Amino acid sequence: MAALVIENEEAIRLAHEIAESTGQPVEAAVVMALRSALLRQEERRRPLLTDEERASLWQSLLDLQKTPERTPGLSVEDLYNDEGLPG
Repeated sequence: MAALVIENEEAIRLAHEIAESTGQPVEAAVVMALRSALLRQEERRRPLLTDEERASLWQSLLDLQKTPERTPGLSVEDLYNDEGLPG
């Protein structure tokens, strides 16, 4: 594999900053930073849900919409006595 020559001053400065803060040699710090950047890119490209999970979620939402409304088990009369106080 060909050698990589970096002549950008900011890139060199950042590589040295990472190496100093991690206590690693510059080359190891650059490899770590590149791996980290590559992982972040892969995570951004990966969908949050698979097609199967998305279809299941939509089906659950549709099923909820079909569920009849539930009536509460207690009426106002059940909660309060004739004087308006909690019964």
